[in-house]
Amino acid sequence: KIVHDTGHSTIAVTADGFENGKFYGLIFAKDIWPGEPDHKSVQDLMVSIKDIKFAQAGISLDNAIALLRDCNQKCIPILSEDDHLD
Repeated sequence: KIVHDTGHSTIAVTADGFENGKFYGLIFAKDIWPGEPDHKSVQDLMVSIKDIKFAQAGISLDNAIALLRDCNQKCIPILSEDDHLD
């Protein structure tokens, strides 16, 4: 529903549902099929933090761009030292 309502193709999953919460993973719109049962859990749809490349807060723009280019993801989460979205 969030992907449809917002038009975003990638949704961050956090512990508390807020934009600066502890990061658990990402849900990509490409992994959600129209007409798919609504009872699938977030965990079933999400790519876990252990399978995602991310950067630490303070990364330079040049390094973030290089990481994004090298990792074949559409986005790079920027995380604080305690894994909260920054």
